[in-house]
Amino acid sequence: MNKKGKLIIAISAAAVTAAAAVTAVITLNREEKILKYDTVSQVIGNAGNVIGTEYENFTLPDTLSIDASGKLYNIKADLSRNCDKREKLTELAQLMLPEQELSVTEEGADCIIGKTDNATIWYYDDSTFSYARKEHTVPEGQLKDGKKYIVGKDSLDDRFVLNGEEYSVREAVEYAEDFANEKLMPFLVNDSGVKAEAACAFKVDEENYWIYVQLRHYIDGCPVSTSGTALLDEAFMRPQQLIITFDGKNEICHIENNYYSNIIEKTEAERIITLESALRYLEKQLAPGSSYIVSELSLCYCARVEDIGNDSFEYRPMWCLTVGRSTPDNTNIHPREIIYIDALDGKICCFDDAEMTFIF
Repeated sequence: MNKKGKLIIAISAAAVTAAAAVTAVITLNREEKILKYDTVSQVIGNAGNVIGTEYENFTLPDTLSIDASGKLYNIKADLSRNCDKREKLTELAQLMLPEQELSVTEEGADCIIGKTDNATIWYYDDSTFSYARKEHTVPEGQLKDGKKYIVGKDSLDDRFVLNGEEYSVREAVEYAEDFANEKLMPFLVNDSGVKAEAACAFKVDEENYWIYVQLRHYIDGCPVSTSGTALLDEAFMRPQQLIITFDGKNEICHIENNYYSNIIEKTEAERIITLESALRYLEKQLAPGSSYIVSELSLCYCARVEDIGNDSFEYRPMWCLTVGRSTPDNTNIHPREIIYIDALDGKICCFDDAEMTFIF
């Protein structure tokens, strides 16, 4: 009896283990089957079908605009040296400081610095660069206290006095976009264009403001995320943004092109995960009782970095759901909490800009 009883128990335990394994496989397969793929053009064309759909633990905005072309890629990139710094420094000086004599004051393995009587230019061999008139940068703490504007959402008609003359946020945004697309493109090596994402007007003295415009890069017609951080050891997203600051009407006092990279290989993504199935999959992955309000939904290239110690990384198309705004800091005037769903493999994570950390 004892042996028979033990045998029965052993068989029962094995049966339970096998059943659990089968259940786990079935559950996993069900989750995987939620994710459906289609051609890029079909997915983008049908993205609007999610509007009005109800989900258990998040709500979507009433409108949706996917700003992307009909082709997407998995892009391999690195931070390798890929430009003639001295040549680019000279060209940028000719653009920003015509007829002024430029002197190279410092040149190292990865950066060259040039100065005139009125300005300084820093040019790096990965094509990042900065320009500052009279060595000015954005004053510490000023952005945090300034008035913020999200392009496409907020009215840009407010006017501020810059160097004694009124200048609207709209004028600054439009000038920044035109200047970047018409004048700076030779220095933005991977771009198909840039568009303004946000702006900030902040006071620099009792009478005058500066207007700061944050623009996002585009690769082959698809925007690159400005969210993330390149500072953490476990960094997953590398942000990229172009910043143009005005201290007078059409007068640029500061430019900064951040976190650029060298594209080494592009593989066209024939099919990506549909937005409908990505959201249903997300619904199953979020903790029960979650209640996220999605204020923005977009498709972006995100610089995916698995190991910050490795200079190689990928730009991958991802569905990006803005689910909250954090306290603005001095490095990003549109800080957000974003849930990312990789459009190629369905991997999910959530990053908080202000805290510079991953929530999950």
